[in-house]
Amino acid sequence: MAEAKEAKFHGIFYTRLHDHIEESDTIFEEPVSEKTTTNGFADIYLPSHLNGSVVIEVKRDDIYPRDHEVIKQARDYTSDLGAEFFATCNSNDLFLYHYQGEYSIEEIDFYYFNLRENTLEEVIPQFLSVVEHVYENEELPDQNERERIVGMLRSFHSSVWPTYKALAGGKTREQRAVHSGFR
Repeated sequence: MAEAKEAKFHGIFYTRLHDHIEESDTIFEEPVSEKTTTNGFADIYLPSHLNGSVVIEVKRDDIYPRDHEVIKQARDYTSDLGAEFFATCNSNDLFLYHYQGEYSIEEIDFYYFNLRENTLEEVIPQFLSVVEHVYENEELPDQNERERIVGMLRSFHSSVWPTYKALAGGKTREQRAVHSGFR
């Protein structure tokens, strides 16, 4: 079920990105879904010879987009494809990274996009604008620190909550069964 939701969001994201690029005057070329790399498949590859290409790794909602393995996977695909930028997301949160060879993944600077309160039609032009900004200025644009931190915390919480809720529900059922045995 979770894979179906991931695939659905991946398809929607790809379609909205494709439509925006087709309908707008951008420096980005047509996106590619499931682009083959040395290490696997980049979910969405957005080529641009004028601005630097982007790899977008799409995950299920119960996977934290800033998880070490998720970022490493996106960074590896980016390296495989010779792209300049990478992003990780689920249907709630999108993180664009400005990777400059940092050894520790936690040190990679990012820009946060809230997909809960904004539609993809609103976010995609902003996302592409931030990519252009980084390419031209070699740094991310300023973003309210509170927005970044709250976004990170909200993203973490919403990605782990379904698992904890399911575990707690299982324990509650087990506890009820034990208690009913004593009646």
